[in-house]
Amino acid sequence: MKLQRVRETMKRAIFQSNYREGDVSWVDWTLLVILLSLGVVGFIRLDNVALGSVALIAGASFAFFIAVVKSGKLTNA
Repeated sequence: MKLQRVRETMKRAIFQSNYREGDVSWVDWTLLVILLSLGVVGFIRLDNVALGSVALIAGASFAFFIAVVKSGKLTNA
């Protein structure tokens, strides 16, 4: 029962993002924070250049995607 509630909550949260209208859900922001945090922790605390680089590049790419969505410039190409 509890697992089904978690699935429904995640499904609603993921589909809250309406990228064409410039809406970004909390799932997108959470993923961005996790990626950037993992990059910083990978470099500084774990001294792992590969993990830090990949996470920071992914975080920066996702931040750019969120910026494009928020600007309202996302259209069909």
